[in-house]
Amino acid sequence: MNAPRNAAHIIAMRLAGKAPAYGVVISYVGATRYVGMPHVYCDSGKDYDMRFLAGLQVVVVVKPGVKCMPVLRKLWSQYLNVNTPTDGMPMVVDIEREHLAWVSSDNPRAWMQAKPEHPAYQAMFQWRG
Repeated sequence: MNAPRNAAHIIAMRLAGKAPAYGVVISYVGATRYVGMPHVYCDSGKDYDMRFLAGLQVVVVVKPGVKCMPVLRKLWSQYLNVNTPTDGMPMVVDIEREHLAWVSSDNPRAWMQAKPEHPAYQAMFQWRG
């Protein structure tokens, strides 16, 4: 399994039938402000096995120039095939542009965009005040 860095503890939880309380941050930018959520770390342009995240809420944190479409397409496919209707769609946060979208298809142009007044946007950018 080509898992992201720091994934071993989440994989062990999943094998034991457990899951993180809220979800998992998949970071392409290193450390983030999303304390309290477990993080795994990916490198731009590399493909990863994300099956260990099936059924979990995930937030993918990127910045301009990050190449992560193969991973986003896998997460979308897992959401369609594994998750229940009450599970959240994968989210993508552009940390530099302060932009939030839900991965709602395998075409980024069709993704649902969050406006600043949306509660999810406010939760993901709490430091904006």
